[in-house]
Amino acid sequence: MATVSKVMNLAALDAGIVGNGQTLSGEDTETVFDTFLQMLALWRTDDLQVYCHKNVTVPMTGALTYSIGTGGTVDTDRPPTIEQAIFLDTPNTTSYPLSIIQSLEDWQRIAVKALPGNIPTAVRYEPTYPLGTLYVWPQPAAGQIQITVKQPFPIYASVGDDLILPPEYEAPIRFNLAKWLAAAFSTPLRPDIAQLAAGTLRQLKRVNTRVRELEMPERLPMGGGIYGFNVYTDQP
Repeated sequence: MATVSKVMNLAALDAGIVGNGQTLSGEDTETVFDTFLQMLALWRTDDLQVYCHKNVTVPMTGALTYSIGTGGTVDTDRPPTIEQAIFLDTPNTTSYPLSIIQSLEDWQRIAVKALPGNIPTAVRYEPTYPLGTLYVWPQPAAGQIQITVKQPFPIYASVGDDLILPPEYEAPIRFNLAKWLAAAFSTPLRPDIAQLAAGTLRQLKRVNTRVRELEMPERLPMGGGIYGFNVYTDQP
């Protein structure tokens, strides 16, 4: 398995920061490692660069909000976004798809936010820091919500850590880190390295592209009148 140090050294060589047989100085190692972490932190937000998704379970207690992140109500990596949400009505384990309210403005339009109920209709996720906040409407006292989130890139503590990623990520990380390092160290980027950075990242995105099947809902849960219940006015 490749290590963070190995990928860093290869990227530094590609960027012209060191030559063959040379090693990074202590100060340069710190700069390269910080740049590596910043690049992966940005990649964590891009669905096309994340190799898989995972389900996170949020047990319902009747609360309006639940904190998600290390040390939160749901102790896991803080997700930047949520992709999907369903409610499981235990013990029947019937699944109910939930609407995801994307904007805070739309959430604020809900007239009665604190509303007990057996089955929620919608959720709103706010990527607050250091803990994300999941809003639930209405608020069941039992059951659980499963949210689908992007599997985040690992957070590395030192250059000696193993690169805990699928092997196909090594080349895109190497050549794109070289591109970032060329900017950080003000060195000219070789055209072949720039081409490899763009090509390997494009291939990675192509592999990770997932086209969802087009569906039409049976009803529009965020509408009113004949289309269903209106969460904003608390009226049909």
